[in-house]
Amino acid sequence: MKISTHSIFFALLMCVQFGLFAQPNPNDNDLSVRLISRLPKMDFVQGSTNLKVDGWPTLGQTVTWQGEIKNWSTHPQSNVVYRWLLDSVQVAQGTINIPPGYIVYPTYSAPWSFERHKLTLVVDPDNAIAEFEEGNNSLTVFTDALSLGLYVEQSVYDYFHKNQHHLAGAHSNCWEDWAQRQVKHWNEIFAAAIYPESPNGVLDRLRLDTIGVVPDGKLCAWNDPTCNTDHTVDLLIGFPTTFLTVDKMYDDDTTVNPSNWFYLQEWYLHELLHGRGMIDVYGFDINTA
Repeated sequence: MKISTHSIFFALLMCVQFGLFAQPNPNDNDLSVRLISRLPKMDFVQGSTNLKVDGWPTLGQTVTWQGEIKNWSTHPQSNVVYRWLLDSVQVAQGTINIPPGYIVYPTYSAPWSFERHKLTLVVDPDNAIAEFEEGNNSLTVFTDALSLGLYVEQSVYDYFHKNQHHLAGAHSNCWEDWAQRQVKHWNEIFAAAIYPESPNGVLDRLRLDTIGVVPDGKLCAWNDPTCNTDHTVDLLIGFPTTFLTVDKMYDDDTTVNPSNWFYLQEWYLHELLHGRGMIDVYGFDINTA
């Protein structure tokens, strides 16, 4: 049977028109540093009377810092350079191969110290790879920070990758970038909370240690003790699909402003810190007039 060139062209046109050929998003051509976790993971000690020691590594114990680098694109990236820096000084370097859509886990090991240091992971430090967003190739954490677990339902996760890049100048291309922006801002709030009662600000810092992506409708309720089982983090909170579908929290996907929750969700720090025993002081009946 002979098939005309016209017939082949028409068939290809129909495939494109009806989406039979998947069209990659332009912002998929990207590498991003998702988080830096500390290994071994350790459960917090319930009822501890010595929180400065219990649930932490012992002094001098070898700990492994594990980064997570995601390749959002549909093609592999080979021989990608990464570097670890401690207090801005390079302490390790290597290369990795990242299959399309995969996460790889470069590591750096060092003796544990209770002293505060800044640990940085950089991927493609020389910008050898042309990416849609270059501003999410580096992440810095505080080594003595409290660990944070954020769990997000799939539709929220997908929506953020589809739309975060609309925030001009935010250098954000996915839910992980948004989450790290929140953690950085929250740490800045801690440092700036200088009052007579706290002359050095809030001493704690936060580090995003776990990101969990779960199916829609599968996040645990805050008051359901049967499924709040991740005890490896000091603080834990979730982002359900209802934030999109019911509460409409993230409808504004373009405005770079602290009042836009798609950019900064400041009030969520208030909810998060209830997990550290902070109470709602606005419930006090105090007349300040």
